[in-house]
Amino acid sequence: MKKIAVVVLFMALAGQAWAVNKCTLPDGKVVYQETACEADATSKPIKILADSTPTDHGDRVQKMKEQCEDMLRKAPAWIDRGSVMFTGFFRGSVTTMKIGDQSVAVVEYLTKVNAKNSYGGYVGEKPAICYANMGETKILGIKTF
Repeated sequence: MKKIAVVVLFMALAGQAWAVNKCTLPDGKVVYQETACEADATSKPIKILADSTPTDHGDRVQKMKEQCEDMLRKAPAWIDRGSVMFTGFFRGSVTTMKIGDQSVAVVEYLTKVNAKNSYGGYVGEKPAICYANMGETKILGIKTF
């Protein structure tokens, strides 16, 4: 089941444009989502990186890669943090994640991680996801499989 979920996540890399809607709820709360807003909410479509030049986008991805790798190296799962290696790094889709009691729009970054186990051998590549804020200036969280 995990393999299917990972394959689906990596398939999301095929597209380069994502639709995001900024929804203002009747109580004034703002949420970001890929689906259309509810009937009682006001809606505003958002373009993600549509106006960025290729250089800006490349710089942004490089900064996110550095932050992502730094956070993944510090993850408690690794016995030998110095042995952690990464393969590939891709900007994924826009999604939402729970932070506290709020859903926050985030940009996924996908990579593969490999590290040594307690016997000194590499365990094999495992997928990992880093979640960046919508401005793509900070990694908010990570997930390894």
